[in-house]
Amino acid sequence: MKNKLLGALLLLSLAGTAMAQNSGKMGLGLSFGDPTGLNYKYWMNSRNAFDLGVSFDSDLTMWGDYFVNFVANENTGGSAFFAYLGLGGSFESRDSSDNKWGIRIPVGAEYFLGAAPFSFYGELVPVFVLTPDTDTELDGSFGFRWYFN
Repeated sequence: MKNKLLGALLLLSLAGTAMAQNSGKMGLGLSFGDPTGLNYKYWMNSRNAFDLGVSFDSDLTMWGDYFVNFVANENTGGSAFFAYLGLGGSFESRDSSDNKWGIRIPVGAEYFLGAAPFSFYGELVPVFVLTPDTDTELDGSFGFRWYFN
């Protein structure tokens, strides 16, 4: 389990290093719920973003999503409220050989606090589990991110 955790952290750091070479907003944060863990969001432009995450619950879970963001409300003070829809994948490593792979469809909202580099978000995520057995799950989480360039 320790090696899997170190591998997940290495994966996130490499992704962050690769994305940091491009211009854009990057956010690091914490998510609470299902899954609970660390997340990283990279805005490619004002509408499209990627999200990566790793969870430290009883099993190691990693996910990655592509988001299309829609401005729901934006004011001149810099605060903004975005709704988003995404598509991605997830992997859950278990102690036995029945690792779970799934397709995620996140639906959520993110609120930016004016000129502050913080945001708060919440999302519901239907997950279509492909292995070891086909199933459907509904994940949900809320959290915050600290943004930097």
